[in-house]
Amino acid sequence: PAIIFIIALIFIFAGASRLVMKMSFGKHEGEILVEEKLIRVLPSYALLFTSFILCVWLPDSLYEIILSAIATVGGGING
Repeated sequence: PAIIFIIALIFIFAGASRLVMKMSFGKHEGEILVEEKLIRVLPSYALLFTSFILCVWLPDSLYEIILSAIATVGGGING
């Protein structure tokens, strides 16, 4: 059963990579002119900004929640 699952995953990833390669490096007929709207890129920038802030500064309450979740799962901070 495990080998069937692994082979199926190989086929799925091969098919997906073929589609991605075709989209990335395939030929296109003409120049694509799409005006990027601010509302479409704003969530990405907000996520980037939030990730950067949390990498630099982590609130104590959030840190305690993370430690509590680790203790609940049964892991440890140092291994």
